[in-house]
Amino acid sequence: MVSSPWLAPPGSPRWTPAFISHLSRLGIPVIRLTEAETNADLDTLEQWLQSSSVTPAL
Repeated sequence: MVSSPWLAPPGSPRWTPAFISHLSRLGIPVIRLTEAETNADLDTLEQWLQSSSVTPAL
C-alpha cells in the first residue's frame, strides 16, 4: 500500500474541507508543501482566477 503524508491512514476518518478548515483555524497544518510547491499552487490559482473572471484581475 502506498503511504503519503497527504492521505489519512486506512480506517481513519475522511478529511473533509470543513475539518481541514477547522484544523487550520486552530493553527494545525494539514497540507504540507515546500515553498516551491506553495508558489506553484498560488501561480496556478492566480491563472485560474484570471481565466475564469468576467473582468480582468488588477
